[in-house]
Formats: sequence, C-alpha cells, structure tokens
Amino acid sequence: MKKFKPGFLFWFLLFMTLGCLSQGNFIGVIIFAVLAIWRYIFIKNRFDQTPPPVPPEKADPVSYSSAITPPDTTAKQPAPTTTVSAKEYTSLVDIPNHDIVLSKEKRKRQNSFPGDFKNSFITKRGEYHDFTVLDTETTGLSPYKDRIVQVAAIRFRDGEPAEKFTTFINPKRSIPSDASEINGITDEMVEDYPTFSEIVQDLDDFIGSDNIVGHNVIFDVKFLYYSGSKILDKKRKYLDTYKISKRAVKAQSRYNPDSDYDYDVENHKLPTLLDYYGIPTEESHRADSDALATGYLFNELVEQLQFDREYV
Repeated sequence: MKKFKPGFLFWFLLFMTLGCLSQGNFIGVIIFAVLAIWRYIFIKNRFDQTPPPVPPEKADPVSYSSAITPPDTTAKQPAPTTTVSAKEYTSLVDIPNHDIVLSKEKRKRQNSFPGDFKNSFITKRGEYHDFTVLDTETTGLSPYKDRIVQVAAIRFRDGEPAEKFTTFINPKRSIPSDASEINGITDEMVEDYPTFSEIVQDLDDFIGSDNIVGHNVIFDVKFLYYSGSKILDKKRKYLDTYKISKRAVKAQSRYNPDSDYDYDVENHKLPTLLDYYGIPTEESHRADSDALATGYLFNELVEQLQFDREYV
C-alpha cells in the first residue's frame, strides 16, 4: 500500500478543521493548532537538511575521469615503445659519398616485370652482415607510368654503413602536388639534376651482386627495373623488412582493432617500426634517410630472429 504524501495529509486535515470550525466545533481549533505546529516542524527540517553531495562525475566529468577513475587494466593497451638507445648510429653526413659517374648510354624502359620475383627471409644460420639498402622517391605509385625523383643506395659492410649513392633525379615531367606533399621534392629542386638514364649504369655497378634490403622492397625494385636498371640480371637475395617484421613483431588487427588481441605495434609501416626499435631517422620520406634507417632496422630484425632477442 502506498504511503500518503505529507502535502496530501496536510490539505486533508486542513479541510476537516475548516469544516469543524464552520459547525462551531472548537475541537477543530485544537486540531488546527496541532496541524500548524506539525507543518512548521516538517518544513523547517526539510530546509535545514544538508543537500546530498553532487557526484564528481556529474560535477566535472573531465577531471573526474582523468583524476579519480582508476585505469582499466583489462583494456588492451599498445605495447610500450622499445628503445635501444645504447647503440650508436652513423649520421648520413658521416657516410662517404660515392662519386657518381654520368653515362650517355640510353636505357629503354622495360615493358613487364618478371613473375618469378621472390623475397627471401632471415634464417637461423644465414649471414647478413653485407648488403645494400635501396629506397626511391617517385612521382606516384605506378612503377610503369610514374618516374623516380630521388634514389639512394647505401652499402653496409659488417652491419655498418660504408658508402652511399644518393642523388635527386630529373623526371623530365612535372611532379604532382600530392607527391610533393609527401616527400617535399619539387620541380625546382630536381631541374638541375641528371636523368635516371644518366646515372643508372653507375647505380647498377655500385649495387653489384649485393643482396638488396628495402622496406616493401619490390616497390623500389620495380621502379628501378621499369626505368632501365639491370638489377634483376644478377642472382641475389631480396630482403623485405616489411615482410620480415611480420615474423618478429605482431601488429594490431586491421579488421578488428578493438579486439582483445596481444600486439606489439599498431602496424608494420617504417616509421612505426623505427619508433618501436628506437632507431632515429633524419628526414622521413627522403630516400637517403629512409634507406639508412631501413638498414639499421634490418640489423635489429636479424638479431631478434636469429638470437630470439626479447625487447622489454
């Protein structure tokens, strides 16, 4: 049964008192006096009562959530960035430059890329101290249609950079604005530099028979090949740090990023991996800087996969 509300009871007794008074019944006066005292006490207690405190989450949701709410330890958190800062890294300016020899030989652009191109992977007993890292900057993403605007090849010996071949390339066409926004290379920057045909012979000689390392290495190899390089003429290993890193570190699920999946990095992009391993980079999306950083990344992947090194 529901309780009578004080307001309803007050008005009920008030009307009864008025009815008694109208009939000349003085008992109504006594009832009215009692009613008035009771009502006075009720109202006084009601207003003297201290209001309940406002919950902090309603008073200031931002400060409450950040300062009072304890961290949710069950939620998936990205792995902490790993640092290998104890290592010393050679700067680009300290790597000897290869003196590029220009050639007047004209190289024809290739029409198709061989279908038997294969990437190699790191094995436990493999030797990976000597290699050459390749990287290119281009006018677009199509190796057949677009052109190279910067190329870099850095030779590593005993795991350390020994010599670099790097130059801007005049593509003999305007560089699209969206490409310039990514790599910062403009038409004015490359107008006085040689064409790829003029440097490709010396580039092929510089690479020689070295194994080639690159991040998404097939992209750079295709651009060099379609532009006239004979890079595929010699038997060698092609080591892709993008594919190799997938065997060393686990990335967040692309299809279900909110799943309770144990991962090391958000993705296998070059900047993400460099940050994870604590490898510095001098200028992102420049062929020489990215090539140097990729070489050091390759060293880390070799060490981890061959010796089961743990990064904590």
